Amino acid sequence: MFLRLGGSLCDFVRYDFPSSTTDACRDFSDPTNSTRVGYDLGSGCLAPSRWDDLNNFCSNIEGCTLIFGINALYGRTNETCAEGINCHDDSNANPCCTNWSGSWDPSNAEALLRYTIEQGHEVYGLEFGNELAGDSGIQAHLTADVYARDFCAFKGLVEEIWEGQENVPRVISPDNNLDAEWFGEFIKETFEICGGPDVVTWHQVRGLGAQR
Repeated sequence: MFLRLGGSLCDFVRYDFPSSTTDACRDFSDPTNSTRVGYDLGSGCLAPSRWDDLNNFCSNIEGCTLIFGINALYGRTNETCAEGINCHDDSNANPCCTNWSGSWDPSNAEALLRYTIEQGHEVYGLEFGNELAGDSGIQAHLTADVYARDFCAFKGLVEEIWEGQENVPRVISPDNNLDAEWFGEFIKETFEICGGPDVVTWHQVRGLGAQR
């Protein structure tokens, strides 16, 4: 059984761990209009005790393996929308809402991962963000080359932290609706830079209207 912890809010959560240099964590804020998902980047906080509880919960269940979604927007900024744009309104679909700039900052994820190996937690897989890729992304429309570059930085971080260890977490990506052209570019570039992802995933969602 795979217990996946992630999804739409994983790119908003910060990790409040001993070696982290992030600003003080805070609870999820009330929904705003500044992001597509409706929450401020950096709202929501994962503390060591909560992370321990999640890992212990899974390890106490026979056959349970943990997959965790990493915040892949950390370090990026989105300040391109004019005042008054409602990014939380899906009918708006203003392109400025998904126009993120800058590079992923690995420092907060590194604090989480180093704590994870120090505590002996075994995580089956680590997903790099959730639905941030290309035109079919929700929160961001990162290009294949930008996403590939930062994905490879993340993969390198995992390999560095787990060097010489058994049970190295699989690095998973991109957790996005399928866009064949974008996926092709991403896979090609990541294989050239870092050998590609361990697992390639996409989301296949059937609308409620079709089910009815």
